[in-house]
Amino acid sequence: MNDTASAISQLRSYRDKHLELGPHLWRAGGGVLYPLDLLATATLNRSVCLIRGYCDLIGSHNFVAAVPLLRLQIDNYLRFSAAWLVADPHELAMQVLKGNPVKDQRDMSEHRMTDAHLVKILAQKHPWLPNAYKEACAYVHLSEQHILNAVTARADSDGRGFTAKISDNDEFVPDTARAESVEVFDETTKAILTLVRAWAYAKEHPESLANPDVWLDKDKQVAQLEN
Repeated sequence: MNDTASAISQLRSYRDKHLELGPHLWRAGGGVLYPLDLLATATLNRSVCLIRGYCDLIGSHNFVAAVPLLRLQIDNYLRFSAAWLVADPHELAMQVLKGNPVKDQRDMSEHRMTDAHLVKILAQKHPWLPNAYKEACAYVHLSEQHILNAVTARADSDGRGFTAKISDNDEFVPDTARAESVEVFDETTKAILTLVRAWAYAKEHPESLANPDVWLDKDKQVAQLEN
């Protein structure tokens, strides 16, 4: 339990990283703003809002309400990652601004960037992502997970008994499930910050903007940024 509390505290500390990264992003490259800056700003803003809501809920033992926010944070990562899969990330950002969702846009291989497609691609770097996405989705739509969080079997002699609860406090959620959820939220948030830092690095090195193969190499950019 103490480990989970510490993990939640660490997750809350990422708020400062978001608030520091925003101005850095806007000032990068002499303050020139690109369409992708709008999408990056929206991603950071949504992320920091989700962190607060998730930490408040998971910390007060409201797992059922917290996990859908994890699903939204995964959505943040999936859809902002799409900018690294298209030939013109700024056009992608403009399409989103116009109300055309990422799932209707196509990547450089002409695949529609649905959640399933993005999860498949990003799973190459994050093997935990497909299962995390699936489990978080189960808490968005009324499912077996909501039954299991409200009803549990009771060891009666006839094997037919059960215990049910209606409250806003977890009673049937194991500590391991809460810890795993916080860990996934933490990893997803760090992945989001990595992407935004990569874009900020690209802005600071204008020569890379003319060659998407260079600035889309986010791992190389972040390594250089941290050196």
